[in-house]
Amino acid sequence: MKLAKLATASVLIASLAPIAAMADNTGVVKFEGQVVDSPCNIEQSSLNQTVDFGQLSRKALEAGQAAEADFDIKVTGCDLTNFAGNGPVNSMDVTFTGQDYADAGHTLLATSTGNTNNLGVSINGFVFGTSKDVKSSIVNEKGENTLTFKALASAVDVAKPVTEGKFSAVSNFRISYQ
Repeated sequence: MKLAKLATASVLIASLAPIAAMADNTGVVKFEGQVVDSPCNIEQSSLNQTVDFGQLSRKALEAGQAAEADFDIKVTGCDLTNFAGNGPVNSMDVTFTGQDYADAGHTLLATSTGNTNNLGVSINGFVFGTSKDVKSSIVNEKGENTLTFKALASAVDVAKPVTEGKFSAVSNFRISYQ
């Protein structure tokens, strides 16, 4: 009997010991977004993304070759058949913009201050600041779609050397529906 009481007491003490050692962690989860009058949602991962060209050969760039990297903009929850009760969407225009350009025609983003590295980034088929209708590439008028674009890194002037080192450029995009 004493052995049974001792065993019960031991189990009780052992089960209480971990409770005394427990601790709490606390934190905050912040929820945010933006409501817009649009027939599609832009997937969160498409709103702020990085296109990594990796390591590029200076000699290849100086020889006029461009490095390519694909990127996507995913739109979800689309209903292009009846936008805001006004009927079907006729066009889906994408506009890419930048802050610093490497050429007068705004086809290349500068990738260094004053573009001293002689390297620019473009988006195949686009002029920065000019919209282009991409509705023909939409597969699902209702639902999810992925718009795929090709970024190109190239020498601005192949008669000049390309400087080695890291580079970066930033472009904003807007999708407009009519």
